[in-house]
Amino acid sequence: MGTSFNIKAYPDQKEIIVTVNNGQVQFYLKSADKAKIFLTAGEAGKFSSANRTFTKSINSNLNYASWETGIITFDKTKLSDALEVIQKQYNVNISFENNALGNCRITATFDNQSLDSILKMLEISFDIRVVNDGTITLIGNGCL
Repeated sequence: MGTSFNIKAYPDQKEIIVTVNNGQVQFYLKSADKAKIFLTAGEAGKFSSANRTFTKSINSNLNYASWETGIITFDKTKLSDALEVIQKQYNVNISFENNALGNCRITATFDNQSLDSILKMLEISFDIRVVNDGTITLIGNGCL
């Protein structure tokens, strides 16, 4: 039933998320015909394997298709949340020396930029230092 949609499913996570770009998608378990939801453009559905339930919402994830488009967008996003997206996009681990940095807010769009250029922008924007000695660490005081 769907024409364009994205599925986010990772073996280490207990949820599957389907986001519909356009058209319709019926999201269900093959083993349980009664457990299903219908999604239309702009909606997201989540299946939780922990309690085997479906939920439906309006898609608010700006980066749900970043793996395909290479475009990452943040709008007043906590830096800790932004780094989760960047880590998945570039398959790296990034940590904070000072966890207060994670509360800083970022508004930016990165259009197919390299990880190095994103890290350089973070250094300049937040007056921090990026150390990459096999693992990437952001060093700085944090934000007010």
